[in-house]
Amino acid sequence: MKAKFIVPWMIIGTCLTLFTAPTRAELPEYFTDASSKEYRDLLYHLRALLPPDTVPKDNPLAYSFFIMPYAPLDVRPTKFTNPEYRAKFANFNFGAIGAMYIDAPQYVKNLAAVVLCQNDACHREKAENVAAFIQVAEAELKRLANSEQLTLVQQSNDKLFRINNAFFAGPSVTVYEPSAIAGFVPSARMTQFERIEQAPSEIAQLPALSMPLRKLMGAHNIAAIERHNDGKLNIIVAGFADNQYGAVWKNSGITLPSTGDTNSAGFEYQKLLPISAKAFYYQTN
Repeated sequence: MKAKFIVPWMIIGTCLTLFTAPTRAELPEYFTDASSKEYRDLLYHLRALLPPDTVPKDNPLAYSFFIMPYAPLDVRPTKFTNPEYRAKFANFNFGAIGAMYIDAPQYVKNLAAVVLCQNDACHREKAENVAAFIQVAEAELKRLANSEQLTLVQQSNDKLFRINNAFFAGPSVTVYEPSAIAGFVPSARMTQFERIEQAPSEIAQLPALSMPLRKLMGAHNIAAIERHNDGKLNIIVAGFADNQYGAVWKNSGITLPSTGDTNSAGFEYQKLLPISAKAFYYQTN
């Protein structure tokens, strides 16, 4: 199966529509007038946070660093209740952000396909790699599954990482509040602290709390791990938009879903392999 994408010129046209006070009929089905304004405000914020001219046009990989799962440009609509809309928005945002930062539409079009396997040998190798991470990180995975402080751990590198809705960059941290209508994170509603120690204690303690797990994630090239209320952990190795691969782990045991089922983000499982009684490998598309 090929990676799904939206034609870049269509995305650019839709973005222009969003920026010109659109009527309801012109909006994508998952937008309202209010949520489109939230997204518009967010795009202005992201342009100020990471001006497009700071991303080298001749090095599109610099852009991909910021759009990986749960990184600063990977906007999530946390209040969308329709899984299909969450998946559609993921692809829309991927293209919209790409159109804002990259002059190479073909690169944006093909980037998501880079992480997808096209044969069983590739899937087996990736499943073995994520299984190796689970084996060495199981103690930390158990701590995360039972944590009251940590729900999401994302790491681009040891200086740029996200814990829950707090984005850490060197000595500073920006804490986002989900937007009121769509629940966008990041959003235009944020509090910035130049020094981490200036943040409230529940925020300032997050780097130390997550450090043991982040070290293991860095050693095994794991992009993000999110905890769900039922104790499941979604271990995302890599991906862009709804094209991702990784593993789902649950300490008490887990049932292998079926191909075509969707995960909590609305992304469709394209390939599934059992790893153990506690985990399975997946690829979404």
